[in-house]
Amino acid sequence: MTRSVLFRLACASVLGGALAAFIAHPADASARLKETVLVSGRVVTLGDLFDDAGDLAAKPVFRAPDPGVAGALSARDALAAAAAAGLADTDADGLTTITVERRSQTVDASMLADVVTEALALRLGARQSDLDVAFDVTPQTMAVAADGYEAPRLQGLSYQPSSGRFSGEILINAGAHERTLPVTGVVAEMVEVAVLGHSVNRGDIVNRSDLETTRMDRRRVARDAISSTDRIIGLAARRTLRAGDALTSSDFEEPKLVARNSLVTVNYNKPGLTLSARGRALADGARGDLVSVLNEQSRRVIHGIVTGPGEIEIAAEPITTAANETAIAAKDAVQ
Repeated sequence: MTRSVLFRLACASVLGGALAAFIAHPADASARLKETVLVSGRVVTLGDLFDDAGDLAAKPVFRAPDPGVAGALSARDALAAAAAAGLADTDADGLTTITVERRSQTVDASMLADVVTEALALRLGARQSDLDVAFDVTPQTMAVAADGYEAPRLQGLSYQPSSGRFSGEILINAGAHERTLPVTGVVAEMVEVAVLGHSVNRGDIVNRSDLETTRMDRRRVARDAISSTDRIIGLAARRTLRAGDALTSSDFEEPKLVARNSLVTVNYNKPGLTLSARGRALADGARGDLVSVLNEQSRRVIHGIVTGPGEIEIAAEPITTAANETAIAAKDAVQ
């Protein structure tokens, strides 16, 4: 068989197939049933169920499922409903069952909490992001009709500042369906505070790794609570502190570089003269503190400034008579 004959046979086969398809599905083909139907309103129309439903597309034939619900519909029932509505020329396209679902808007507890915090932020002059809401009864998640949906709004708000309790009604509007939901609960204005990740003892020096930040109800936090951990890194605890408690500035002090009854080095410096001696501290002292030191040999008591761990310095040029006497005594003490 020659190449030209093969080409003519192939063309004939393609044209034959196209003609068969045209005969099976002419230009004015039947309205075809859809496998998946998504509706917005309360009814299902022929146009929802069938492609090419023509002038009858807007004709309702079924009640739509509830918002957010998907249901099964047999193809036989769909075709029968179409025929009863005047659309006789239909094609199930091999389907036996189709799915019909109604569009919805989900309304959950988080969304309703935002409605409450938005209203309370305006009333309290606070940032909405700083307000936390706890409902007495957590609202159930609901699916409402998407058609005509409006954002929920709070009405009849009542608020007690001392306890943080609130009450009101949230109006949920979804077109023809309107629902009022009573809500009660507690709102807290949250602040960020520094806390310890573990307990520390009195005198322990706090490092960055010991600290973290968390959010707490402002009503439970002291006015001098610390929000930045940088302020207390390197300081010492004045008392035993528990993990998770809000920290305040009064909880910390400069680390004690000199301990009471500990041996210290007393330094007296002036140009051309440096004297040092050992003594016993009569009090605790942090850097910059004035402490008394006993020279155990001479039994003299002198006063100096803490300059480092176990280090006391006597001023070289005292500016007061009392300080001058201290300096003279210091020279006597260290000699």
